[in-house]
Amino acid sequence: MAQTELFGGLDQKQQRLLAFSGQWFEAKAGQIIFKAEQDADAAYLCVKGLAGLYWPETESQRILVTEVNPGRLIGDLAVIQNRKRPLNLVAIEDSMFLRIGASELLAVIENDAAVATSLLRSVANHLMGAADSIRAMRAFAAEHGLDLSELDTRETE
Repeated sequence: MAQTELFGGLDQKQQRLLAFSGQWFEAKAGQIIFKAEQDADAAYLCVKGLAGLYWPETESQRILVTEVNPGRLIGDLAVIQNRKRPLNLVAIEDSMFLRIGASELLAVIENDAAVATSLLRSVANHLMGAADSIRAMRAFAAEHGLDLSELDTRETE
């Protein structure tokens, strides 16, 4: 935990409290760690291995949204927003996570400005990465003669 960007700034006592309140979660390759539409009762810190976030609508054909490498915290936004999980988290290879309960995570965020700032930076980096991916996808589509302009004018309900 001390080696992660998000929690590395915590003092040793806070790190121990957070780790003590967490639960170790081992996942075998292919194992579903959480599913979309489940309550966000915890966030998962990837400690070892590799996992992926997948669209829920495509259970028979998994479509990867992003990979989850060691050091990355997943599920934190759903916890913060008190919302259902939007994606499925599945182990790509045997993995180890620290499962941090929602109340424990929120307590750390609320009581440590450095963690809150680090979390905000992490979210911003992921959003910028998503924007870059969308731009690359649109460029690829245009190069191959695909018209995505219908998506630009689609109204939200």
